[in-house]
Amino acid sequence: ILVRGRGAMCNADCESDRVAVSMIIEKNARAALAALGVKPIGRYEAIFLRQMYLQKYSKLKDYPEE
Repeated sequence: ILVRGRGAMCNADCESDRVAVSMIIEKNARAALAALGVKPIGRYEAIFLRQMYLQKYSKLKDYPEE
């Protein structure tokens, strides 16, 4: 099941089947992005951008809009 704003949710009878379904969903998502011409960013760039995001929005949390 695809849930807007949450991602994919999957279930199966056993853990190994859940892992397999999860892997298939991940591969399909990557294939869809590749078909659109989207290029993934590198691991270190992703970590850096995540830290910048957390730092910026944690500051905004301290000063709520009025």
